[in-house]
Amino acid sequence: MPQMRSVDETRDTFNDYWERKRSEAFERICREEDLDAEAFSALIEAYQFSDKEPLSDDVMSIVKTPPSILKRKSIARRIVDKMVSHLVTFNEQMGDIGDA
Repeated sequence: MPQMRSVDETRDTFNDYWERKRSEAFERICREEDLDAEAFSALIEAYQFSDKEPLSDDVMSIVKTPPSILKRKSIARRIVDKMVSHLVTFNEQMGDIGDA
């Protein structure tokens, strides 16, 4: 019979797993979009604080290899969409699992 875990142990194990998945997803976005990770993290924090999507120029400033002018708008939109999706997945949809 498998060893039973305490609620705290289970919660801690899940939180460690979820943080690892959050970090992997963040790193994947940065890699796929060629973003400066520190600047992207700051952009996420600013969005969470203000609840206002960043301007295209602000998004483009964190891209390591800027795209052509014709592609900037669509790439900025894609990055913002990924950022919002990341936050919804890893922050908003979890509720307050820490108090379970």
